[in-house]
Amino acid sequence: NSYQLIGDKNINRSIISYLGIKNNDNTNAKYNLKLNSTKLVETVAKDKVGNTSVYKTTIRIELSISEGNSVIKERTFVSSFVYNNISNKFDLFQYQKNIDKNLIKNLSEKILIFLTT
Repeated sequence: NSYQLIGDKNINRSIISYLGIKNNDNTNAKYNLKLNSTKLVETVAKDKVGNTSVYKTTIRIELSISEGNSVIKERTFVSSFVYNNISNKFDLFQYQKNIDKNLIKNLSEKILIFLTT
């Protein structure tokens, strides 16, 4: 019937796009979807000087399907990736965007499997 998006807007929009879900004004539809997404980029290791040498990006999605006020299904999906730092910050930013895209696609596939079972 409808969906509610909380958290990182880019992640939520990408997941909704991958899943092909649209808000439905049809009164016969009875399920509501709620997505709460967070992204965390953390330092895993530093070199001798104290500069970051290894990063870890984690994307977490809390999914809830409800009918009226009662929750039917809910689950948390988490995916992460560890990678080395790149000295060129533009290249690092592009690499991180690519990592985000791959993590979101992976999580979308897991969510699709969850929704169809």
